[in-house]
Amino acid sequence: MNLISKDELWQVAADLPWEDVMLRRPPNGDVIGVMRLRGLTGAEVNEWQEQATEGNGKRRKQSKHAMALLVVKSTINEDGSQFFDAKDVLKVSQMPSYVLLQLTEVAMTLSGLGDDDEAKELIEGFVEGPSEGSTSD
Repeated sequence: MNLISKDELWQVAADLPWEDVMLRRPPNGDVIGVMRLRGLTGAEVNEWQEQATEGNGKRRKQSKHAMALLVVKSTINEDGSQFFDAKDVLKVSQMPSYVLLQLTEVAMTLSGLGDDDEAKELIEGFVEGPSEGSTSD
């Protein structure tokens, strides 16, 4: 196998992966609609990791909006333009969790973050079940 040239690498870098995600409502799986997500560039992943943590030094902790930030950065229109604006993060974080989780999972995979322990740590508090002390009426 031949080594890739710099020009070939730039071409690959310009062609980010994307996927149309069919959103389904639990428990029966009714289709809500379709959204398109794309993988992030290295710079965008670094920016997301910075935005998804709060504080500095050893006191850094995950942001409560880590998943919404990733979804906002990854969701695109059919023409490839951004679907959400940065100001939409709070609204996205208030979407039903089943929608946010579906989109986050695909965004992580497309950006190569599926096996990234640091990325998983940023969102893991959101995908765990309710604590033992929680109840619902």
